[in-house]
Amino acid sequence: MNKYSMALLSVCLSFTNISFAASGGEGFQLVSESEYQSQIGFKRPPVLNRGFAVTSKGSPKINIKKPTISGEVVSPTNIEISFEAGEGAEIELDSLEVLYGWLALDITDRIKKHAELSAKGLVASNVSLPEGDHTITIVIKDSKGRETEKELSFSIAN
Repeated sequence: MNKYSMALLSVCLSFTNISFAASGGEGFQLVSESEYQSQIGFKRPPVLNRGFAVTSKGSPKINIKKPTISGEVVSPTNIEISFEAGEGAEIELDSLEVLYGWLALDITDRIKKHAELSAKGLVASNVSLPEGDHTITIVIKDSKGRETEKELSFSIAN
């Protein structure tokens, strides 16, 4: 078993320690401390190693509105992302993937459970993250099968 498989197994086993606040405007824990710790010091392989290009002509657009990364981000924070389909296409919400860190930990269900989600984008309020550096990757497809991936990196300072 290689070191990446061992790290992935470690992260998977840490899921038993994750707790979520009730929905309805209350905050929620997007990434646990143990998941964060497993990501420190590592970088995810380039996107092309995962088998697809970042964007193609006419592919959907992903715009990060919040958090603004021009200054410090404090936890809990808000995440606001908008989607724009290319001409003659619609955003396929079922294709949404939200991945965390270098292991590309799939946190899509956590986002879907707590965020307001539509073809125009998503809004997640009161998102708790541990102090430190974070990278979240958003992947979306349109009705023509075109895919876009956008990476959001920021630091939490509490």
